[in-house]
Amino acid sequence: MEYLSRDLDNLYVRNPNLNFHTIRGFPIWHLSFADDFILFSNGSINNIKELINFLISFDNQSGLSINKDKNTFIMGKSINQNRINAIQRVCGFQSKNLPITYLGTPIYKGKKKEISFLRYLYKVSEKID
Repeated sequence: MEYLSRDLDNLYVRNPNLNFHTIRGFPIWHLSFADDFILFSNGSINNIKELINFLISFDNQSGLSINKDKNTFIMGKSINQNRINAIQRVCGFQSKNLPITYLGTPIYKGKKKEISFLRYLYKVSEKID
């Protein structure tokens, strides 16, 4: 996984067009924990193809495989269905909407919502009782 992480760093440095643009311009291209990865990229079809080709190359070199049934992609609300369908055809992953849970933590956009954390509050209260 360290190899994958370093190669992703190199890929994004060599191809700045892949970069996911955040509101404050904070560069981020992946988060990882053990064998779980979140990849960030803009939604251009050419960039998605570049990223998928990289992952296929990683598959071939490492002997590990990407399980398309366990992978998804998330688009912004303003992205039209035609773009989402095109990305699905390129990568073979299904589209998902926020909020999601990653490593047991809710991930969402916007202000903190109490409902996103009720499950955790319930777990804590069970342990206290």
